[in-house]
This record gives sequence, C-alpha cells and structure tokens, in this order.
Amino acid sequence: MIYRFGGCLRKMRFIEFSLETFCMDQKTLPRCILKPLTTSVGKSLALVMLLCAGAPSVVYAAENTATANLTAPPYIARTSAAMMTLFHFKADDVQKLLPDGVTVKSDANGQVIGGIEMYTTDQAYGVANYTLAFFFVQVRGVENNAAEDGNWVVWGKVDNNSALQGFTGFYNYPYVIDKDVSVKRDGSEALAVFDKDGQEGFKLELKIKTDKPFAGEGLANSYSQLPDGKIIKSEIPWLATGNEAEVVSFTVNAGDNSVLKTLQQGKAFYAGVSNNAFSYSAPVPVTK
Repeated sequence: MIYRFGGCLRKMRFIEFSLETFCMDQKTLPRCILKPLTTSVGKSLALVMLLCAGAPSVVYAAENTATANLTAPPYIARTSAAMMTLFHFKADDVQKLLPDGVTVKSDANGQVIGGIEMYTTDQAYGVANYTLAFFFVQVRGVENNAAEDGNWVVWGKVDNNSALQGFTGFYNYPYVIDKDVSVKRDGSEALAVFDKDGQEGFKLELKIKTDKPFAGEGLANSYSQLPDGKIIKSEIPWLATGNEAEVVSFTVNAGDNSVLKTLQQGKAFYAGVSNNAFSYSAPVPVTK
C-alpha cells in the first residue's frame, strides 16, 4: 500500500515535542517543551548519561542464558539522520495489538497517535552500534503509574544481533533481526528501507524542510511486557535537533503480519529528520 503526498503536510504550530506523550489535538503539534539547544552534541550526550545515572531498581531477564553475557542497561546512544513519522489510527484498529490491561490513548474522536522511528547509531554504550526501525502506539499509563502515559512498541527490526539480544533480553521488545535494514540521508532527501526483496517491512522517503527547524528535549516512557506477564517501563531521556519533513512516499509490505496491516491503515500527519542523543534506562516493573 502506498501513500503519496504531493504537497506539503498541513501547516501546524509547534507547542511541545515529546516522544513520551505526542499529545495532539487537531490543531497543534506534539506536546513537549521546545527549547533552542545551546549545548554541543557531546554535552548533550553527557546530559543523557547524567539523567540515567540514577536509574531506579532493576528487573531483568539476566538470569537467562541469552542475556547472561550482555551489558545491562542503561544503554546510551547518539545518532544522526534519525527519521520519524507520526500517524493517526482508529482506536479499535490498534487496541487489538496490545495485551490485556493496556489501553490506547485516544482522543474525543476515537483517534490514536502512533508512529515509526528509524535511526542508525553513531556512538553507543552498552550495545554495539545498530540500525533500528520500530512501530509504536500511544498508551495510557498502567497500574500504579496511571498518570504516566507512554509508548508501546508493537513491531521492530534491528540489523545487529548483539543489540537485538539486549533489547529483547532485558525489555522483551518485539524486535527481529534483519541485516539489510538501512537509513540514509543525502542533502534534503532521506530514505529508510526496512523491506528488502519482498520481506515484511516498509520503505519511507522524506524530503527535509530546511526552513522548518526544531529543537527539543524530554523524557519518554516506553512500556513492554516480559514473558511472565509483568509490564515494565524504561524511561528515555532525549535531546534532538532537526527539521520537519514532507512524506514523499510510504510503502508497506505487510504480508500476513497483522501489525503491519494495521500500519497500512494509518494517516500520516507529521514527519521529521533529526540528530539525537538518548538513553534507555534500566527497566522497572509497573505490575506484579
């Protein structure tokens, strides 16, 4: 299925830009504090490290042999040419992708915000450098963290097996290995390919709006569920500078994958390309 956008996306007013909420109404862009970043990339990464230094108590699957020899979180990374596209979905379409007890965050019109994010790390701590694409949807906070909305990852591909083991072993994210995934930027053009030779995935082409810069920082909540049913959360402090982008084309090869079939139903309303510094904290349980 191909979505093509011949002109620019509807002009929207920046209020906040935060991966943990993406609280949107029909007239405003994501909610996160927008601030000009005066620090260098190195200082930005140092700030991320500082924010993660006090990570709370840990729940791991580290006893399992698959993770016994892996470095435990926090994982810290810096990337250039990260690409992100946000979509509106019908609440019923994405609710079925979530486990029992987890509820999508929908607006008065029954719409839910979800997105795909893709990047290649330039530097990383705790894991090898990797390229990743993942599809997430916004959810309400769970159990005792009812006020803390966040994101739930429902699909992903990673090109590095060591990084894959870290993300699946400690967070149980639903990622699979794909050595051929790629993210590229050439001038004002950006391209992500996570669908090689007819495999399940997608191809996304963006055109960067050089006259639409942004800068932001925030703290994201990323939820997932361990094999024993416990729901865990990772806090992700992040810094980003970049530009809005126009979606030139978006092709999804869903095959028999119900998650990617749902992605095909989304309506893109925002895209951006950025340089980021961020960290995945040690996961903590939010359910018993």
